[in-house]
Amino acid sequence: MKASHISWVGAGWARLSQREEQAWCDEITSFLLQVYVRCFWWLLFLAAIVCREKLLSPLNIWLRLLKIKNAVQN
Repeated sequence: MKASHISWVGAGWARLSQREEQAWCDEITSFLLQVYVRCFWWLLFLAAIVCREKLLSPLNIWLRLLKIKNAVQN
């Protein structure tokens, strides 16, 4: 009777440690996902700042051409 009690307690500890391990894995996964998402948005933001001048100059040229086209049509 004591042997079965000991094996049941041992199984309980195994399940508890498995739950703790799963909770730890979930916590680490969640943290790494948050870091990845934050880094992605910051890199996207920095790329937009760096590329802004390069992207705005063709955009400005295109807008000027549209204004000239509209002025000529009117």
